[in-house]
Amino acid sequence: MATLSLVRPRIVLAAVLLVTLLLGAAGSGLRVDNTPESWLPRGGEGAGELERFRERFGDDSLILVFTADARPEDDAWRSAVDALSDELRRAEGVGSVLDWEAPLSPLAPHLLNAEKGYAALAVLPREDADLAERGRLVAGLTERLDGWQDRVGRWRLAGTDVITYDLDQGSQKSLGGLSPLVLLAMCLVFFLATRSVRAVGAMVVAVAVTAVWTLGAMAIAGRPMNLIVAVVPAILAVVTAAQATHLLSRFQGLDGGATEDGESDDTDRAPRVRRWRRAIDGTWRPCLLSALTTAAGFASVGTSEIPPVRDLGLFSAGGTLASFLLVFTLVPALLVRSSHVGARARGSAWWTRERARRVGRLLGGRARFLVAAAVLLIAAFGAGLPRLELESKILRFFPSEHRVPVNYADVEENLLALTPIDLVLEGQRREVLAEPSLDALARFVDDAIAAEPLLRQALVPSIPPSLLRAFASGDAPVPAALESVAWASGSEFALRVTLLSRTASSNECDALIQRLRSRLPGAFPEAVEAVVTGSATQLIRGQVLLLRTQLRSFALALAVVTAVILLAFRSLRTVGVSLLPNLVPLALVLGGMGWAGIPLDTATVTVAGSALGLIVDDTIHVLHGLRSALGRGADTAEAVAE
Repeated sequence: MATLSLVRPRIVLAAVLLVTLLLGAAGSGLRVDNTPESWLPRGGEGAGELERFRERFGDDSLILVFTADARPEDDAWRSAVDALSDELRRAEGVGSVLDWEAPLSPLAPHLLNAEKGYAALAVLPREDADLAERGRLVAGLTERLDGWQDRVGRWRLAGTDVITYDLDQGSQKSLGGLSPLVLLAMCLVFFLATRSVRAVGAMVVAVAVTAVWTLGAMAIAGRPMNLIVAVVPAILAVVTAAQATHLLSRFQGLDGGATEDGESDDTDRAPRVRRWRRAIDGTWRPCLLSALTTAAGFASVGTSEIPPVRDLGLFSAGGTLASFLLVFTLVPALLVRSSHVGARARGSAWWTRERARRVGRLLGGRARFLVAAAVLLIAAFGAGLPRLELESKILRFFPSEHRVPVNYADVEENLLALTPIDLVLEGQRREVLAEPSLDALARFVDDAIAAEPLLRQALVPSIPPSLLRAFASGDAPVPAALESVAWASGSEFALRVTLLSRTASSNECDALIQRLRSRLPGAFPEAVEAVVTGSATQLIRGQVLLLRTQLRSFALALAVVTAVILLAFRSLRTVGVSLLPNLVPLALVLGGMGWAGIPLDTATVTVAGSALGLIVDDTIHVLHGLRSALGRGADTAEAVAE
């Protein structure tokens, strides 16, 4: 392919253009999805219970519309709130709206705190509302509430759908803002390295095509964009620019017809083609090794059980390999006919062979000192590793002044907690609804709330005695008002109680869930099965598993990278030499995070694997250059300088 790009560049450009158009068309349908469901681990412990829970009780998300200006004793205000409720019911995607007087709803008593002046309406999205409708619903509610401030005061939003909507907006801003910013920085560095606008243009084209191919592959695979995956184009911009820099630097460093003022007089195509071949031949091996090790680092992230993090790792790995292919085909095809990208005049270079020799002698005379300094750096920053916390808290994804953390704190302080943990009793109707079972349920809930500071309320179904008797004695259907808390099918029955926890870190919430599960044995009659489940429960468990498995994934990546270096250089000594410069930056980053109190969470847990894949690139290029120089007969000092 590289030879074809030099001999028949138009064929290569046409092929790349065709693939890019096809993948670009596919990528135009890439959806954005930051819903909690998209973060749930696939399979594993609790997955079956969660699926059964959803089949019985449906979606457990809601949007809380609340105010701190409640005046329930004011008839005019109450009438205006009723009118607001009616308008919200007409909004696209709304299934129902509950207030603090909703009959049979276990949520209703917790929607009013008249003493503090807080009140809320619970907006339940339609069961069949898709992601786009839910996003439009949040945006529509925000817009509608602005027009009611004069009548009912200021109302705000909280809930999982609000988090999802704001994360979607953040993902789109990241994709549209971060990648161009990174690309601009890469263009500046690349221009300073090559002093060629056309070379910069070729690099930008390679970066853009790599991104289009990767995003198109995501769309074809049915994977969505989200806040985590939004950084993939920026990562690939760095990787692609690095590969292109090595190739262009080698090309411009080869002998050519450069004039004293730095302009190339290389107007004959044949010498340019020969020089491009020499440049490709001198760089493709270390660049391929770099691509493989970088892909291995990202692929280690791809072993995660959390879909967005897995997507980040796998598509970054695939994009890294695609960038190698494009740099060594597309870039030469774009530049081989150009006489404006030639050899740099040696007289214009500040970094000369003599300066390299001086630095080599300087390093050689202080080798032990430098190695000792590296070991001390690892020790100093490595001491911060035990302080590194493994936890995740969704509210940290937002700035402290953002509406999500502000509104969550306000609601949880003055109305109700917003992290649901569902307790489900299931069995035969008579057994589940028998007095011993219901008494045991009441004791369990009361004891749990008394013992657990994170738990604030319990949404206990309030079933009228007559309906309770009808349930227990026959096969009475569940009324619509109770479908979210009760399920019946023939003689089988399930009753749902939701414990509301304050929003805390994944570790704290997971520990709470495990303590609740430890209370279950012996708490209920033998004929009744009790399980702790729900979307939030499974999501929290997935976050904890993510943090633990990624540490194992990093160890796997380190083993793979070491194996690649060993196979490439066939020297245990070379592997040993490569480890120290690869470990120092990792110790600086991870140990520095520990000292600074920055936790490893679902956003930062990918740092170790990604950093390893990038750091090892420089090591490979230095080792390859050293071996090449030694192979040409240079002594060690000269090879280091080279």
